[in-house]
Amino acid sequence: MAERTAARSIVQRIKDEVAKVTPHMITGLVTATTFSAGVPSLTVNVNGMELINLPVAGNVPLVPGMKVSVLQIGTQYIVVGEQSEDAWPRQGTVSATSGNTVSVQVPYSSGSRTVTAVRLGSYTPTVGDVVLLDWVYDQAVILGKLSQALSTSLTPPFVPPAPPSGPNSGSYVVQALDSGTVTPAGVQPGKSMRSSADESTVGMWWYGPGSRITGGVSGDRWPVSVEVYLDLKGDTNLVLFTHAYATREDTQVPPTVDNIGVWDLQPPFTGWLNISGEVLTEASGSPTGFDLLSYPYLGLSGGDTAAGVDVNPQSGALRITWTK
Repeated sequence: MAERTAARSIVQRIKDEVAKVTPHMITGLVTATTFSAGVPSLTVNVNGMELINLPVAGNVPLVPGMKVSVLQIGTQYIVVGEQSEDAWPRQGTVSATSGNTVSVQVPYSSGSRTVTAVRLGSYTPTVGDVVLLDWVYDQAVILGKLSQALSTSLTPPFVPPAPPSGPNSGSYVVQALDSGTVTPAGVQPGKSMRSSADESTVGMWWYGPGSRITGGVSGDRWPVSVEVYLDLKGDTNLVLFTHAYATREDTQVPPTVDNIGVWDLQPPFTGWLNISGEVLTEASGSPTGFDLLSYPYLGLSGGDTAAGVDVNPQSGALRITWTK
């Protein structure tokens, strides 16, 4: 038992010794400033105890009344910085002059206070001047007259300019997701496209949700032209129609279609065909005067045939040009 007590006593003494040299930050109030060979030291009141001739680290305000942080390591103390909420005054207003010394009123948390400053030889102060101050230890130095008082509020953070609104015109391409042939017997397997002269059999492209086509000309964008990419194999006039079926599974038999035009193309024809006049509708709110059909899904009839998307992925693609 005695051995345990002795061991605890040794541990406690070690803790006490460590505590003596563990750094602590305490707060004090400057009560006096002294200089020795130009080196300043402070008298600081900490909880009613006067600590005399404390060394100063860095450019610490040395005016009595300032609240400072004091680093304590064992029995050693060093003043490391100001703790006052008041910024070290960098400007003030001249309240009186006497030779080379000037009384300057500076802002303070309690309202204001007056400090005695020296001036540069090139400046002659006048009562009422707003002046810029610097400090050499506890001595204020007037650097010169300000044309106006400086703001003491924080500079607002930089706000970058709004990004550019983007181009005023452009184009985008929507490829058909599927293609095929619809006969009176139903939608045929495969992706090849053929049609009959009596239009009982038609070729169709399917594009998925209508927003794939119309989404690029929403908001402040309006269409100015629409083109379809064709890879024709037949030798008759091309008949194009629109329909409202997003997928082959949605397609009714016989399908409801709306013929939009006939083109005399020399087969084989591969390339873009402008169909703006057939799929753009009048729109009074548009700067171009037109808007795009809600579901400009396309197909062909009249006896023509075309490559499906399995042979040519561009078959049936729509290129839409827009402007703002």
